Amino acid sequence: MKILRRVLDVAEKGDWALINTDAAPVRVWFLTPDIVRVRVGFSGDFREHSYTLALTGWDDELDDLMRAYRRRITPEQVRRLCETDEAVTLGGSQLRLKIYKDPFKLEILDAEGRVLHRDIETVLMASRNLNM
Repeated sequence: MKILRRVLDVAEKGDWALINTDAAPVRVWFLTPDIVRVRVGFSGDFREHSYTLALTGWDDELDDLMRAYRRRITPEQVRRLCETDEAVTLGGSQLRLKIYKDPFKLEILDAEGRVLHRDIETVLMASRNLNM
C-alpha cells in the first residue's frame, strides 16, 4: 500500500496541476467553477478508462464508446494563489484547493474561504503510524 505523506513540489500545467508526493503523483483539475477533480497515479501513469465519467477535460480510452453519454470541456486554468512553508493554495474561478505539505492533506474552500472539504485528521495520523 502506498501512502502519500509529504508533498515534494507543486507545478501548474495550464488547465491542471501536478502534485509530486513521496509516494505517487497527484493531478488536479478545476473542471468547472464548482467541480474539482483530484486523481492519484498510484500505478505510475494516469491512463483513463472510465464508464462513469459524464464530463471530462482530458482524453479517456473509452471516449469513442461513451461518445453519446460524455461531454468534453476545457477545464479552468489553475492559478497558484499563495505558498507558505506549510501549504500551497491553488485556485480556479470559484474554488480554492489548499495543499498541506507535511503531512499531505487537502482542503477545498469556496471563494469566501469557507471550508467545503477537509481530509480527516485521525485517518491521516493513523496512516503515519503504519510501517510501510
